[in-house]
Amino acid sequence: MCSISLRDGSLMIAIIMIVVSILRLVFAVTSICYDRNEAWFALLVEIINIPLAFLLLIAILKEKVKLLCAWVTNTLVVALANFAYGCLIIVAVANVSDGVASISMAVVQVCFAVVVRSFALTYHGGPEIIV
Repeated sequence: MCSISLRDGSLMIAIIMIVVSILRLVFAVTSICYDRNEAWFALLVEIINIPLAFLLLIAILKEKVKLLCAWVTNTLVVALANFAYGCLIIVAVANVSDGVASISMAVVQVCFAVVVRSFALTYHGGPEIIV
């Protein structure tokens, strides 16, 4: 137990997502330069993830519940896409390391969505939960 409020946890998630998405974007561009065609999908996912991370940051700082809910929905869609991409890359290209990384990222995104959704629910009259 680490006693971090859901707001602080959500802020950390936003910052982590910004940094990781930028790093993955650079990695995807580098992979495309080395003729790895499967990196195009990763590039597309990161182009979606970066604005979503900034949306989360703005939603938390301005305390906009509707933006938080929009972020959760979009992040779950991106997590599903990451999961599908990971499975596809394992089966079609036999690139297990990238596939497992994408599936792992999808699982992490779902966990992030649960934390942010819990934070958004605190604005609907529920008590804030310390994680």
